[in-house]
Amino acid sequence: MAMKANLLVMEQKIDRPCKTKSGRGAPTDRSIPLRYGDHAMTQAILLGFALFAVSLYFHMWMLRGAKAISPPGKNPRHLRLLAGSSLVLASHLVIAGIFAGGMYLASVWGLGSLEKDVIDSWMDYYYFALITISTVGLGDILPAGHMRAISGIAALTGFLMISCTAQYVYKTMSKQED
Repeated sequence: MAMKANLLVMEQKIDRPCKTKSGRGAPTDRSIPLRYGDHAMTQAILLGFALFAVSLYFHMWMLRGAKAISPPGKNPRHLRLLAGSSLVLASHLVIAGIFAGGMYLASVWGLGSLEKDVIDSWMDYYYFALITISTVGLGDILPAGHMRAISGIAALTGFLMISCTAQYVYKTMSKQED
């Protein structure tokens, strides 16, 4: 109850046409309640850190599995190399799903939102998380509010995961070239 007393809820007006699932746009005002206050940013950073920790643990677990299938320093067979690389790819896709779920949760909690004409499915959250994790950042969907902090943590997490994966691939492939 005390947290709600310190929390200021503001409404952000979006003055552009809002499209519905049918694709018909009508010039309407859509109000998105965003929470601003002492605890909202802290909650967003804690959520981002939790997503980071879960993702890091999961990725290291999957990399251990990939190293068991196709260990660096051992001459890899084509199928073992493919299986190890597939595990790593699956890890990155699952991590994007973890962050997509966290971003959806953040929007439900009112910590922020994603800005696009139509956000009508969970796939939009997954797409944004995948683009952010892979550090591509196309810019067709933008984070708003404290979702920007979570998106930044997602990008840093993606950079770390890509670096760990690159090390595994380099060590595995360098033995194959010798």
